[in-house]
Amino acid sequence: MFHLTKQERLVLIFLSFVFLFGTILSYLFKTNPRFHESLNFIDSDRVYQKIDLNTATAEQLDALPTIGMTTARGIIAYRTRHGPFTSLDELKSLEGISPKTFHEISRFLKISDPLFNIKRGKGGV
Repeated sequence: MFHLTKQERLVLIFLSFVFLFGTILSYLFKTNPRFHESLNFIDSDRVYQKIDLNTATAEQLDALPTIGMTTARGIIAYRTRHGPFTSLDELKSLEGISPKTFHEISRFLKISDPLFNIKRGKGGV
């Protein structure tokens, strides 16, 4: 039979909680893709929260890494002309957004349900 000291038992309990927590997070990520949207992202020493591409202002977009004010204004202009984004892939059609840039910025953006935004009057503005 094993005889563990108090400290060894505490370490085992701690490791069990860490394992359980990791298992729960893994399950949530696999079963609920929307769970990703609520997370913040860390880039170097700054923390970024995902912003909605259909409601973001040019200033909010400009604050994200790799998006300058010119690109931010282009996104707003596209949204004004074509209505709410239905997919992040629509960004690929904008001038100045290369596949590499798209890959870098897409992790900071999300798209809410465009029909919900239209009903609430947030469509293309």
